[in-house]
Amino acid sequence: MQTENDPFFEERRRLQRCDISLPAQILLRYKTIKGTVINISEIGIGILLHEKVDVSDEFDLDITFPLEPDGQKKIQVKVIVVWIENESREGLFRAGLSIIDSSEENTSILRELVKKIQQKG
Repeated sequence: MQTENDPFFEERRRLQRCDISLPAQILLRYKTIKGTVINISEIGIGILLHEKVDVSDEFDLDITFPLEPDGQKKIQVKVIVVWIENESREGLFRAGLSIIDSSEENTSILRELVKKIQQKG
């Protein structure tokens, strides 16, 4: 299994991800799992989770974006878990998610966010 720490992993990505820190929640029928988005592109997300999920799990993910000057925007995308590994910090799991369904509006928001991050970087 290739993970984000594998030197060849980056080459498999179709779009470069941008480092970021955003609050997120996985919405399951029976519970919500909190996490932090640590990198993002229009089609993929790296996330730290407080509970383990399984490869191939599909679920809705809510991501909260800051808006200038003091607002917030929440979007929801459907994702599938591509890989997961234990994080070095106790109780956290690092996962790679692929976006499998998103509204045009949410895709546009992701595109603009990535563009802004790349311009700053």
